[in-house]
Amino acid sequence: MVLSLIFVRLRPQWGEALSLTAEESNKITTAAQNYAEQLWTVCKEKGFVTAKATGGWEVQRHFRSVFCSVVDCQRLYGAVQQKLADVELREAALDTKK
Repeated sequence: MVLSLIFVRLRPQWGEALSLTAEESNKITTAAQNYAEQLWTVCKEKGFVTAKATGGWEVQRHFRSVFCSVVDCQRLYGAVQQKLADVELREAALDTKK
């Protein structure tokens, strides 16, 4: 799912070659970490995982079953896309205030 988000949002395949510059590579690395964190946040918000009182996480459904369900994947993907769009809007608003 994270790789899909990278290709949809950053479009590294549109370059002249498949090799990446250092800047492109850094951008993808940063984006992958950010997208994975947003996906984890959405999984928590949707109730797929919850924090244990003793620390750590408890999975409400086996993650394999979540990612095998087209409906669950669409819900997660859409929610992550929305979170990323919201972050971009907030950053753009901050840039215009500078």
